[in-house]
Amino acid sequence: HDDSSQAQAGLDLVSPGVEARVVDINAIAIGCTDRTLVVAGDPDNSYLLEKVLNIPGICGLQMPIVGALDSDEVDVLRQWIVDLGGS
Repeated sequence: HDDSSQAQAGLDLVSPGVEARVVDINAIAIGCTDRTLVVAGDPDNSYLLEKVLNIPGICGLQMPIVGALDSDEVDVLRQWIVDLGGS
């Protein structure tokens, strides 16, 4: 998911300003368009984290496709989502 025109699902997670591209934005996968990619401050309701954790009911494959994140990396993602809530 980089800034190239070939980014998976058109989602750029690398370039600056990623928050604007994921917070309060719905997934585009058929059957999951009602899921919000990132709910600021609420990792447990953020579809992006569900994709990383491979929670049953996700559309498509677990993210990242090449190898799973380790627990420390998941914790960093979870904390980033919490911090977006601005508490």
